[in-house]
Amino acid sequence: MTTLRWADAASFRVFPGKTPLREVVDTLRREGKRWAVLERRGRHFYAFSATELEDYASTLGAGPAEAVLALREGDESETVPTERPPAEWDFEARRRPELPKPSAGRLVAVDAGGRPAAVGTPVYKTRAKPPNRDLGEMRGMEPPAPAPVDAVLSAKGPAEISVGSDDAIEVRLELAAGAAPFAHAVAAALVPAEKVTAILSLNGDALEAPEGRILRLDPPAAGRPTLGAFVVRGRSPGMAGVAVIFKQGASQLGTVSFAIQVRDGAARDGVVAGSASAASPDAADEDVLTLLVHEQRAGNEVRYAYQVFSRSLGLNFQEFESAPFQPRNGSTGAAPLDYVQGVYDVVARALVDRDDLKKFSRELQAVGVDLCRQLFREDLAELLWKGRDRIRAVQVTSWEPLIPWELLRLRHPVTGLVDERYLGEYGLVRSLSGRMGPVRLKARDWRTLASAYPNGSYPAVGAEVESLNRLLQDRGIAARAIPPDAEPMLEALERPDFDVLHIACHGGASPARIESALLVLGDRMAAGKIVPVTVDARTVAGTANLRAREPLLFLNACESGRQAPLLTAWGGWPQTFWQAGAGAFVGTSWSVREAPATDFSLAFYGSLLGGSTLLDAAVAGRAAAKARPDASWLAYVVYGHPTARLQS
Repeated sequence: MTTLRWADAASFRVFPGKTPLREVVDTLRREGKRWAVLERRGRHFYAFSATELEDYASTLGAGPAEAVLALREGDESETVPTERPPAEWDFEARRRPELPKPSAGRLVAVDAGGRPAAVGTPVYKTRAKPPNRDLGEMRGMEPPAPAPVDAVLSAKGPAEISVGSDDAIEVRLELAAGAAPFAHAVAAALVPAEKVTAILSLNGDALEAPEGRILRLDPPAAGRPTLGAFVVRGRSPGMAGVAVIFKQGASQLGTVSFAIQVRDGAARDGVVAGSASAASPDAADEDVLTLLVHEQRAGNEVRYAYQVFSRSLGLNFQEFESAPFQPRNGSTGAAPLDYVQGVYDVVARALVDRDDLKKFSRELQAVGVDLCRQLFREDLAELLWKGRDRIRAVQVTSWEPLIPWELLRLRHPVTGLVDERYLGEYGLVRSLSGRMGPVRLKARDWRTLASAYPNGSYPAVGAEVESLNRLLQDRGIAARAIPPDAEPMLEALERPDFDVLHIACHGGASPARIESALLVLGDRMAAGKIVPVTVDARTVAGTANLRAREPLLFLNACESGRQAPLLTAWGGWPQTFWQAGAGAFVGTSWSVREAPATDFSLAFYGSLLGGSTLLDAAVAGRAAAKARPDASWLAYVVYGHPTARLQS
């Protein structure tokens, strides 16, 4: 008997067998589904993984799926009722000498109406490949992982370091029973049979790590903690943010963060306050390409360093770096900001001519290719290019929200070929260093804020919120409205009584002054003039207290239609709400028009409410907005844990 792993309906899509195989593959990729169930006449079902079908499509060509795959009765997946899905299954009895398709080695649970509700996959207890495999090689049949154990992850560092001096940031892994952790600690669950990777992330240029940023640590045993240390050196006076990120494979077990003061004079002893967050290992994380980003300064050079993990690409936090950023105006220290300002200039210019979508698309593609050139050296660019069909999702973790990662287009450094997709189409989800987003997002209490402009200073954006309310009402959810004024909004953020807050308004920011990011909630008359009602990022940062509830916050900033488009999310909003304790944040990198904004938000929320992960919801939202003749779909940025789901 073989143990089964079940994937629910949120993980697969049912297709008629006559659907072109390439269309099946493209749909799975676009919607972020891991499985397909092909249906032939007479309700014969065939369960395939997305990877298997991509292999078939690249090898066997186009045409109807059932014809290309030569599906026959012996290849079908056995069906069982959803009321009695087995935990184990006699796969041995289904072996056949003529090598059936991988679908023959799977179960499909069907509901009372005979429709697929879950896919069951054997989990082998050895790492030997299963017999009778076909082209797809029945991927994912790894042995069940040992059960996670309760542990404590901790770190400590000095309160101060003198410029030019070295000190240590110590880390400690131990089982929870009898733990004696360092100053900054978090309870976590880890798999006892796999090494833990501890990664040091530094914010700013006051500190450097001369001996490396990665430790490979054995998991702890009873009465035997695992210890390690990073060497850090004071580089220049100032405050340095420190985060120690603990990972097992792609799963982020926990993060502890604190700050260290670097001084010109003698360092003083002390312990600084810190924060910590944790999550349990999750097999779904294995599909995510993880990109940890650090800014490095050496003399007048500014570059990015990366640690990259991808199980499918064979990367275990290998280290890469960008070329030095080239300043636009002679200010090397601000080179990344200067570069992003150049991207702004292209986007703003292209968006003014909204009727010439083809020209706009070409300019954005050029921006995406240049981002690849600037951010990735040839070794990383070529590696990602060759493995791009195996990239299911991407998570970028950095200290700042500056770089528009969603717009990056992979380009082969030798052939010059350009990827057909932007990085945002790979299910890109971001996170800001120093804090993890929760894996479970609550969804009991919903609130909305729709801006109103009674004096006509901006067009109304109420249609979007009305559509969202209808979607929620169909699911038995009643969202309460927040009046579109500064004080009610700030009071709601200071004492949150919501799990999801959707804000629809106009806004803008100067990338050179992210603290000046504004939300325009309404307008009023004062001294005979129309005055905007605004809230700025600095005030929100000093008021919002979201950590107790960790809500999902969606900020949809729509285009005014009366002036050049305003760029918003590359301002301070992601950082503002993330540091205030948001569990997830969705925003826009530039002003978007109302129709695609509505399409994105409805598809995004519908996907989440249907049980999908945050990354799958991001894919669904971008795909829905892309269907319109408009480039707004590229504006959306999503922050949070990529495999987070709404709690039922």
